[in-house]
Amino acid sequence: MLEDYAKHLAARHLTPQTITNTLRQLRAFMQWRNDDDWRNVTLQDLTGWHDWLLKQALAPNTRCCKVWAVKRFLGWLHQRRHILTNPAAKLPPLHKTKPLPRGILTPWQLNTLVNAPVPSSAEGIRDRAIFELLYSSGLRSGELCKLTLYDLDRPKRLVTITQGKGRKDRLVPVGHIALEWLTRYLTESRPALVAQAKPGPAATLLFLTKSGLPFTPAKLLHLVRSYAATHHLPASTTTHSLRHACAPSERRAATEAPAFEFTNWRPRKQKKPRVTRKKGKPRKRAPKKNPPESSSS
Repeated sequence: MLEDYAKHLAARHLTPQTITNTLRQLRAFMQWRNDDDWRNVTLQDLTGWHDWLLKQALAPNTRCCKVWAVKRFLGWLHQRRHILTNPAAKLPPLHKTKPLPRGILTPWQLNTLVNAPVPSSAEGIRDRAIFELLYSSGLRSGELCKLTLYDLDRPKRLVTITQGKGRKDRLVPVGHIALEWLTRYLTESRPALVAQAKPGPAATLLFLTKSGLPFTPAKLLHLVRSYAATHHLPASTTTHSLRHACAPSERRAATEAPAFEFTNWRPRKQKKPRVTRKKGKPRKRAPKKNPPESSSS
């Protein structure tokens, strides 16, 4: 039954890590109940599971995710007619806390981080291009690591994100400053890095390490934190700090917008306001004019 549910989650384009965590939470619930028959689950079991989780040293969001995993699975069982009633239907709603995002940098700290790489080496130019692209387009670390040479459209200043979060594709604009550093990286820096790469699909990736290997989110995080530590920036600085800074970026607002031509367009005529008369007052009519009398001859 759990195997069928795993296929259902995979069909919803959830990541393998999410599916693994969900199945682990379901098995933990059944182990706590000491019963493998989901038809015997009651509302008291769910509330007892929640009360037991309250006694554990868990974050509120982690506790809610564990209860939600069981609730969604029971709903799926009821939809597939594996159980007659859904005991989680009357479970009180759980709300996750929404803490403030971490790693928010001030404008001075942000400029310090972006300008930290020294463009005197192939790695320095590459790092500056990475920081500018993260700052300009707000990419996630995993999305940047999977970029290939064919995903960057420099004439149109666009980046194609394939299989991003939720396995969705999208187009992301690139600022003119980031595009300048990407162009410099492709012409001056990347040829030296790709010379160290082994033949294969990894050689077509946009960003490569010093050894010609693909970047990973962990390596990218280590790169950002190393620059942050060198320039005495907060320890909470991550790649997501540049993504957060993308929205209020002044340089994104200063980018050129494409010009649109409007053809066969006419302004809409303004309608005259309709005069409504008050009720109870009869409308005044103009007196009728008598026709002129005809003179008899």
